[in-house]
Amino acid sequence: MRSSLTSTVRLWVGDDPEYLMMNIVVCIKQVSEEVRLNKKTGTLIREGIRGVINACDKHALELAVTLREKGDRITLITMGPLQVESSLP
Repeated sequence: MRSSLTSTVRLWVGDDPEYLMMNIVVCIKQVSEEVRLNKKTGTLIREGIRGVINACDKHALELAVTLREKGDRITLITMGPLQVESSLP
């Protein structure tokens, strides 16, 4: 089972050392809802197949939302084709 990378970074905000803002960084990957391969090339056919967020990554994102407090932020990082934007929340 693949686990998602989730990291947190605490940053000083303003002049008040008592207040720390947390930036939760979540790496996500878009995967195909179904897998179809080109029989000649063996490559994945993406056309006409909906992309979704990897299940493990979705859990990491849900955890980030749970951990976030007022003033904190969540940063999503992804790599992939332009269609990945359509699967982002």
